[in-house]
Order: sequence, then C-alpha cells, then structure tokens
Amino acid sequence: MAYKGDPALPERKCAKIKVEIGRKDNRTTIVYKFHYQLSTGEDKTAEFFTQALRPTDPSTGFGVFVKTNYWESLVKTGIVATDYESFALVMACGPLFDMDRRSFGRQIYANILARSTEAIHPTAMTALKNMISSYDINLDSLKYVDHSSC
Repeated sequence: MAYKGDPALPERKCAKIKVEIGRKDNRTTIVYKFHYQLSTGEDKTAEFFTQALRPTDPSTGFGVFVKTNYWESLVKTGIVATDYESFALVMACGPLFDMDRRSFGRQIYANILARSTEAIHPTAMTALKNMISSYDINLDSLKYVDHSSC
C-alpha cells in the first residue's frame, strides 16, 4: 500500500483495510476501515465513508473521514484503476481554503491498495505512478507502508 501522505505525520506500517459494502437510498455505500501501526508501535484506526454518485456506478462518489464526533470535509472519490485481482488506485479530491492567502485550492489523496503484502508487479506500479503524477501529485510525497515485520 502506498498513499499520498502529510509530511508532518509519522510513518505507518502493517496497514490493513476492511471494506464494507452496503445500500442506502438505492445507492451503494462503502466504508473503508483502516487499521495500521505508527513507527512507535501504537495501533491506530481511521474510517472513511463513501456513497455512490449514481446508483449504477459505485466506483465514484462522495466521501468523508469519520472523526470522533463529527465528519471531516467532503471529498469526491473514485476508483481510478484496478485489475480486480491485486491492486486498486483510489483517489479523493476536495476543496481546501488557505486562510493566509484567502484563496481556495484542493486537497488530494491517492492510495494504491494491494490485496496482499506481495509487491505489485513493477509494470503495474509504474503505470499507477504515472496516473498519480498526471494529477499533478509529486511522487516524492507518496509514503509506502512497511509490511516486512507484520
């Protein structure tokens, strides 16, 4: 797994994602439950809830990160690429307001998800990185999740 990370956040390792798919108001809902460890060994969890934009297309929707007692800012989500067997590239984008400049920009997230701890084939990984960079994401901002001691 690789993700576009915030440089201020600690490294993550041993990440696992549980995906729960359901229906609400005739639309597909997907809840991603992330479990991971920080480099300090502390276990963490995060939850991301999405609902499909159209009943016939569950691959694109709106999503929010669940916080303790509120929902974080709304983002548009999409499964950008998958081979249905070993990987998926999931991206999310939403508005961001810069208070100092008093201007709007965007926050963008990219996750390369793997179905196992085995490395994704180098050709596929190159294609996924090219897709990510086509969204003006600096590949140096990607962080890789270490699974070597899980």
